Amino acid sequence: MKKLFLILLFLVLLIINVKAEIVDINLAKNEYSSDETFQAYIKSNINLEEDLGVSSFKLYDPNNINIPIALFFLKLENNYYAIYFDLPSNLNNGDYKLIIKDIKFFENGILKQQDFSKNFSIKSDNIIISVNPAIIKVSDEELVDITLKNKGNQSIAISLSSDEDILLEKTNFVLNKDKIGQFQALIKQGAKERNIFLNYGDKQFKLFIYSSYPDNITINQTQVIMPKDAIKSIENRELINITLDYGETINGQVRYKNFYDQPITDILFNLTGNLKNVIEFNLTKVSTIPPDEIVKQYLWINRKNANSGYYSGSLILQNKDVYNELPIYVTILPKEQIQNLTTPRNQTTLFPNQTNLTMNNITSTETIEKKRSNLWVWVLLIFIVVAGIFVLLIYLRTKGKEQKSFKDFISVFEKKK
Repeated sequence: MKKLFLILLFLVLLIINVKAEIVDINLAKNEYSSDETFQAYIKSNINLEEDLGVSSFKLYDPNNINIPIALFFLKLENNYYAIYFDLPSNLNNGDYKLIIKDIKFFENGILKQQDFSKNFSIKSDNIIISVNPAIIKVSDEELVDITLKNKGNQSIAISLSSDEDILLEKTNFVLNKDKIGQFQALIKQGAKERNIFLNYGDKQFKLFIYSSYPDNITINQTQVIMPKDAIKSIENRELINITLDYGETINGQVRYKNFYDQPITDILFNLTGNLKNVIEFNLTKVSTIPPDEIVKQYLWINRKNANSGYYSGSLILQNKDVYNELPIYVTILPKEQIQNLTTPRNQTTLFPNQTNLTMNNITSTETIEKKRSNLWVWVLLIFIVVAGIFVLLIYLRTKGKEQKSFKDFISVFEKKK
């Protein structure tokens, strides 16, 4: 009798385990906050009779009440799915349940219908970000726009990194409360499953990337590799190092040329360090540069009157193959240390090959000095002319009076005669 009971218990446990393995639900993590982006991955170990869809997923609170959600659904491949959504605001702390409703499958020749679920908890937090998209599926090289929103109650410093074969437009930025930030990621052919990592505080968000290539496309490992310096600045300048008076502005352009024999696509521009506080530029992305063609990147330095101080970093040009870095150093002098405008700074050393200088619209300090020096010359000349005219008028007026007095004197003299 005891042996029979053990056998039956074993069969029951076996059946339970078989059912549990029909569908696996894996959550990105087991604890979330209200407003945070939720991620889940679903794998079916058998062929389902009906494919999953948006309507298959339900969210229930601790009181078993259904909570409406705006869910994004992706079918990554057969029997492999992913979902993400922003959790509703003001969810109470407690245990919640994600349920996949009415999954139909055959077991031992019998059609069955069953729900599968996964539990997780809600715990309030002050540091919350929303990510869209939070899961990405690509079938080729693709440039993706990613949006982040700070839904917490304090500023968040975010650093970005990624697995191989993913180029990021930015590596870090700060999001203030309720503010939105965006960056681009160039995802090239590579591993099937990769991640972009968003690190903030003591937390990490993994933006999942799934690559699904058509059967007739293979990644050519012996393809010709484009040189990293296929796009270069025509002037071949090594750096820009500039000192400006407080409130002074300089602007111009840097020309980049495609020296490769094929078009180069999906080029991104970015400023590193703290240069964004003092430099503005007009191009963030160029879709294509044909062979031997030139693209012009315009720069405005200190157009918005940055605070005095030292600014450094680089202007980065890059795509999946090409990389070019132009270091830039900018010093803004304090108001009380503005240099004498008649003393040139020899700024021509900042931009080599001045005779072929591309920064045609540039207004350098030396030019300002010359213009202001010429202005003083003209002011001095005008002053001399005006002063001369004034002296001449006084002289003429005085002379007239003297002549009148002399005539009166003669008249008086004649009367005495």
